Amino acid sequence: MTVLVLWLAVSSLALAQSSAVQNCFPGCRCDVESFGLFDSFSLTRVDCSGLGPGSTMPIPIPLDTAHLDLSYISISGPLTDTMLSGPGYTTLVSLDLSGNHITTVSPNALSRLRYLESLDLSHNSLASLAQTSSPDCPCRR
Repeated sequence: MTVLVLWLAVSSLALAQSSAVQNCFPGCRCDVESFGLFDSFSLTRVDCSGLGPGSTMPIPIPLDTAHLDLSYISISGPLTDTMLSGPGYTTLVSLDLSGNHITTVSPNALSRLRYLESLDLSHNSLASLAQTSSPDCPCRR
């Protein structure tokens, strides 16, 4: 009987994790990384690379997203604060925007990304990257 109860508890936990992944934006891949005692803490890695033109920004992402890959999705023109806003963006630790056609980064584009440690802007059309005017920006030179 105890084994059956334990199996049911583990099965329901697995179902809860898989349901979180099912809420991933169409065309993206979401992987949940669980940590801690009984996997009580989780972070999501969202890969939307190659999503292609026609994607509207911001792309909806899970609230616990730590890593977001938006490489090669045909973002063109300036990167603005409205493109990186919404639920899930404030918890980002890493953001990959490589391989797009970003020409400039607005001064407040990264201001809401308080935990950002890694930003990849390689292979874009940036002429230069000015220091942001926002004191809350995680930008490091």
